[in-house]
Amino acid sequence: MTVPQYLAVIGAFTSPGRVGQLVRAASRLDLDLVFQSDSLTVFANPTAAPLVLSGHRGVVVGTVFHRSGNLENVCNVASNVVAADAIEKELVRSYWGAYVAFACEHPRRGARVFRDPSGSLGCYWNRVDGVDVVYSDVALAQALGLITGEPDPTSVAHHLTFRALRVERTALAGVHEVLPGTSVTLDGAGAAASVCAWTPWVFGKRDSQIADRSEAIALLRAETQRCVSSWAEHFPSILHELSGGLDSSIVAACLSGREGALSCINLVTPDPGADERSYAQRVADRIDAPMRTAKLDVAGSDLAGLAESMTVRPGSGMLYQVLDRILTGAAEQAGADACFSGGGGDHIFCYLQTAAPAVDALRRHGPGMVFLRSVRDLAGLHDCTAWRAGRLALTKACRPLRSWPRDIDFLAKDRAPTSPDPHPWLEPPPGALHGQQEHILSLTAAQGPLASQIHHGRAAICYPLLSQPLVEVCLRIPSWMWISEGRNRAVARDAFADQLPPTILQRRTKGDFGGFQGALFEKHRNDLAGLLLDGWLASHGLLDREAIEAYLKSSTTLKDYRFSRLMDLATAEVWARSWLEQSRSRMAV
Repeated sequence: MTVPQYLAVIGAFTSPGRVGQLVRAASRLDLDLVFQSDSLTVFANPTAAPLVLSGHRGVVVGTVFHRSGNLENVCNVASNVVAADAIEKELVRSYWGAYVAFACEHPRRGARVFRDPSGSLGCYWNRVDGVDVVYSDVALAQALGLITGEPDPTSVAHHLTFRALRVERTALAGVHEVLPGTSVTLDGAGAAASVCAWTPWVFGKRDSQIADRSEAIALLRAETQRCVSSWAEHFPSILHELSGGLDSSIVAACLSGREGALSCINLVTPDPGADERSYAQRVADRIDAPMRTAKLDVAGSDLAGLAESMTVRPGSGMLYQVLDRILTGAAEQAGADACFSGGGGDHIFCYLQTAAPAVDALRRHGPGMVFLRSVRDLAGLHDCTAWRAGRLALTKACRPLRSWPRDIDFLAKDRAPTSPDPHPWLEPPPGALHGQQEHILSLTAAQGPLASQIHHGRAAICYPLLSQPLVEVCLRIPSWMWISEGRNRAVARDAFADQLPPTILQRRTKGDFGGFQGALFEKHRNDLAGLLLDGWLASHGLLDREAIEAYLKSSTTLKDYRFSRLMDLATAEVWARSWLEQSRSRMAV
């Protein structure tokens, strides 16, 4: 199985010969012509499973599920609607998955591009030769000669300052992203209008919230099982990354009993405190699935390898480079069609570490029993007195809502933007609650790594916990329910209490890769000075060179996580150099 890929052209090329060139080039890349009208032409590979809408109104590419839980052809979605925006509303209401929809606005007047709320299938666009081109990944666009691949210093500075925030502009000059849940109208002649078609704030409204905790538990369990099962039916063979934490264990429980092949892998770091094998093995035994372990080794890392994946923004870093190499080999050995992960679970299951849940209870129910119970739960969660928990809640209630975190560490102060670019999910409506807003900020951050994820060879990457219907259910659950009895992600724990070992349900901590990341930094410490102090980022004035030089010469400890920031900068530097090298190679040819 290969990764879904597509390319759409909106408008007419100024050079007639360009059409034939593109068709021939697309054919060489195993892309077939799947839709054509006066204003829209779409190519896709078979994995993208293109579905033409009724009345030749457009096409949907990617994986689409019906809300009933069964796979269903989406081609009739336009049979009873006329306007293109009505098509996307029907998609949001009745379907979900990992898809991008193209709907003709008018036979001769552009098209509307809608990306599903999960953002699991890439969607980027730029203008070239008098048309708008939309594509699933920039490597494809680069292979077709549709982008220059020039890094934009201003956009790179934005990316480094507001980490994990995806906005419409990417770090490549002229390349834009259609954000998850957003539609963009393109006409091939210079106009682009963006509309938010799905917003998480709809599910935080008072009349949308689930009042009964038992109902919340039942809905969460049913929707999690349905989403994971729907994705599982899509792949004959699955390799599940089983960390031993709650989220990956819940996914494993939902995969139990599937008819297709299932195996698990647990990644072990050299740090004994992060060894999760015993927890993961209990879950694997519970679902009767074979599990192998793989040890992470700093020897599998190199700075040059950070540029192996071509992305619209700097990638996820060296840790993920090591993880990807291991998972690629494991997926190939297992013959897996997909790698499943519990990634995003913390974000979806409202893992908040502030007093916001108690603030929400106070604002929604006043200073009564619900608030007092939430204060008690907050105290248990943070292992402090109820008096302190209450004081923290009241203090937070008097403060404004949070903004996206700004990180200027090691950056030149005059080059770091003071505020982030607009994002439709970052605009809370009047009366928004603190916990709801922090939940939505977390959801937005969860989608950041998707833009730079690396595909494990032939295997697709699947994050079933980020599925739209499950996200919607989680957003409807009040924040204070998630900390019941002083437990984080409490609703999720109770929803799967009879399917997971007690050791998993009772865990309040989990292993992390902090120690391994520190080892990666120490291995490459001596190379970072030459890479950063005289590189592309520094040449554009983006770095605080003195601060970087001083840090690299200092004695650091694992408690000083600023080393991870330098590794992020190294990733951005190698990313930029790689794109520049690609551009030079094309010019030389």
